[in-house]
Amino acid sequence: MEFDVFEEDFSEKLDKYVGQKIKMYRQKKKMSQKELGKLIGVGDSAISAYELGKNSLTLSIIFKIAKILDVKVNDLFPDVEQGTDE
Repeated sequence: MEFDVFEEDFSEKLDKYVGQKIKMYRQKKKMSQKELGKLIGVGDSAISAYELGKNSLTLSIIFKIAKILDVKVNDLFPDVEQGTDE
């Protein structure tokens, strides 16, 4: 998926992309939404909304999630140089 930071819907696309990455890494760790939510202090419905790109994440939540999932914050975002993560 390519990203143009000047596109009108950039924010929504980025929220969905980050949410998909969180879901992928969470599932790799065999962790439920409820477990992840408890560790960062939100409900499982909030995790679901994050993963679907329906809610934007704060920087502090992103850092907490990355730490818990044992990934770098950059792993949750597309490659800025290429516009994709590949």
